[in-house]
Amino acid sequence: MPDPEICAWGVLGPDDEDGYNQGKLDRAFWNSFMQWEFFGSPSPTMMHLVERKCLWNNARDLSLPSGAYIEIGAGWGCSLLIAANASEQRGRGEQVFSIDSFPYGREDITRAGLTTAVAMRCGAHLITGDRRVCDWLRAEAFRLAFIDGDHASEQVWSDLHAIVPLVADGGRIMLHDVWDEHTEGPIQVWLAAHDKLVVHGARLEPVELVHCTGVLQVLR
Repeated sequence: MPDPEICAWGVLGPDDEDGYNQGKLDRAFWNSFMQWEFFGSPSPTMMHLVERKCLWNNARDLSLPSGAYIEIGAGWGCSLLIAANASEQRGRGEQVFSIDSFPYGREDITRAGLTTAVAMRCGAHLITGDRRVCDWLRAEAFRLAFIDGDHASEQVWSDLHAIVPLVADGGRIMLHDVWDEHTEGPIQVWLAAHDKLVVHGARLEPVELVHCTGVLQVLR
């Protein structure tokens, strides 16, 4: 049986107290795509419920500067879906980019048709490639980045160095799996941020840690 705590997130009503759901979500949209049956898999995402709320809140946050959303690591498409929906709710016509080395995300996202559905509805772009794609996106301004690719130390630092130049002053970078005992890269970056971490001239300051997701502010 699927975890009811996670399963419930697809059918929350508009009266839920959390900020991400205060009557702003399109319930039909979420009920179609976030229920487990649609994904055809017992495990459509490794993100905890509170982490998904955190991502939605940050992607929807009106206090962030104008700009697109970018993520490294599409996984099964859950973070892309959340960011696309939250960006739509911001109402500023901002684009959503997801970079992954898998041709169309993982097999589950292809089987569910989620890539096409999100792209058509919210203008999301799923790009096949790695962090080098960031060099092609320098014309874009980004308000929020979500790093959830290869968690090896060298890879996470490389992803961070590729992402930071793209994020606007006052924007944020989110790191997934900071406290995962099986990974080393995210926690290294998170701890370094508590000791005056500067990347490409930008200072990265810790904002909050939600379960295993760390949020950093980019200050130039």
